[in-house]
Amino acid sequence: MRVLVVDDSSTMRRIIVNTLKKLGHEDTVEAGDGKEALRALAAGVPDVIVALQAGVNDYLIKPFTPEALKEKINSLTRKP
Repeated sequence: MRVLVVDDSSTMRRIIVNTLKKLGHEDTVEAGDGKEALRALAAGVPDVIVALQAGVNDYLIKPFTPEALKEKINSLTRKP
């Protein structure tokens, strides 16, 4: 599954992307703000659109731990 990581801090994006890779999510796209995120979506980041159509609309509040990120991803990707 492709993951879109949006944060205005490049350091925070790097931390999140590295954490995602450790959790087995290698396919990531980064955006520094909402406009970049919308451009990424318009350019066809398909899994993000699939996730939205499936009802994924959750978020994490910073600061968060790698374990919290893992739990959030797992809860959002579980099939009912």
